[in-house]
Amino acid sequence: FGSTLLLDDVADFELRYFGRAEGEQEPDWFEDWMERPDPPLALNLRLTTPEQSWPDSLVRLPEPER
Repeated sequence: FGSTLLLDDVADFELRYFGRAEGEQEPDWFEDWMERPDPPLALNLRLTTPEQSWPDSLVRLPEPER
């Protein structure tokens, strides 16, 4: 399908994950989400370019059906 450049010259990109760590009751923010049994509950995207800082984007994900 090819590729499309959405934003040129990204200076900083940060993706954080919100969910429950194994054995924990309360969810929290994490820098990575590797090898976890359940998907995260939400994502936070932080993006800056040399010209501007974009507002953080918070994306809530659907909870898995059990």
